[in-house]
Parts: sequence; C-alpha cells; structure tokens
Amino acid sequence: MRDGNIWTRRTTLGVAGAITGLLALGIGPANAQPSGPAKPRKQELPPPPQVRGLDFTLGTFDCTQPGQTKLEVTMAAKRGLGGHYYYSDVTQYMAAPYPNVYGKGVYGWNPVDGTFIMQYHDNWGSSGTASSPGWQDGHLRFAGNLLQVLNPNPTGTAKGVTLGIKDDYQVIDRNRFTIAQTVTSPDGTSKNGNLDCRRR
Repeated sequence: MRDGNIWTRRTTLGVAGAITGLLALGIGPANAQPSGPAKPRKQELPPPPQVRGLDFTLGTFDCTQPGQTKLEVTMAAKRGLGGHYYYSDVTQYMAAPYPNVYGKGVYGWNPVDGTFIMQYHDNWGSSGTASSPGWQDGHLRFAGNLLQVLNPNPTGTAKGVTLGIKDDYQVIDRNRFTIAQTVTSPDGTSKNGNLDCRRR
C-alpha cells in the first residue's frame, strides 16, 4: 500500500475514532431528543504545569533600552484559555512620523515536542513564531523568525524582510526581567539589543 493510501486510511480511521468518541460522550445528531434534564459539564482540562514557567510575564511592565535612541515598550500579559496560553499585549512607542506598533504575543506549551511556543503579530502587518526548550541555567531562550514590515501602508502592500530572532529572558525578581535580543538579517549580519522590563 502506498504512503498516500496509508495516510488516507489513517485519517479516515482518525475521523471515525473522533466520531465514536463524541458519541461516547453523549453528543449525537442535532435532532436527537434528550432522555432527561441536561447535566452541567465540569470536565475542563487543566493547563500543563510547564506553562507556569511563564508566570513572570503576568501583569504590566514598562521596558526601556537606553542608548543612542531610547526604545520604550509596554507589555501587559494575562492568562487565556483557562491558563493554557498567556496573551501579551505589546506597545512599542515609535518616533514620528511612524505610527506606534500595537502587537500581541501568544505564549504556550507544546506537549508533543516538549517546548514553549510563541506567536506574534502586530498592526504593521509583521508576524513571527519562535520556540524554546525551556528554562536552562536561569535563562529562557526563544529562537525563531519574524517577517518584519519595514514601512506600514494602509493599501495592504508593503516592503518587509524576514529576520532571525533570538530572545533570552532572565528574571531579576518578581517585579523585573530582562530580554537580550539578537536580530539577524538575511545577509547574515546581526545586531544585539537589551530590554529592561519593570512592573508598573
């Protein structure tokens, strides 16, 4: 049997298994009449314990990067989907004439690969993904790619570049953490930056 047929059969069996599972839970056709009063369901899957490794981000933090140009960023994170994911609203204050960047980072735990995962998108149209093997020697290191829009345009057409991103998180105390970032351009050149984030 060719691989394509094996995949098709496995997919079919998977769908059949899912349907059987739904029937076992009492979820039937829409026209089925219940035999008695509906019972409330309280069977919620608890979040994986590993995701608590992101608790240091919860709350609102003001982040700065002193230097030739001062970078100012605000991050406000909270739990979502019953604690399975952490949602972080990010604001980067830009100098005129550029509009501020409003983005969202979604952090969670990948139980299949045993890694932290991150997805990012913002109002400029930039987007990216990254992953981390977890805390190692006091560091939480994410690595991934970011499609960075260089100049946002309301027409929906803009120039951009794909960057390699490495973020190294370190917790100083419950009210402060730092991020050391390395950004790599397609030509292989890299730039380093640091954010110092303090709880508001």
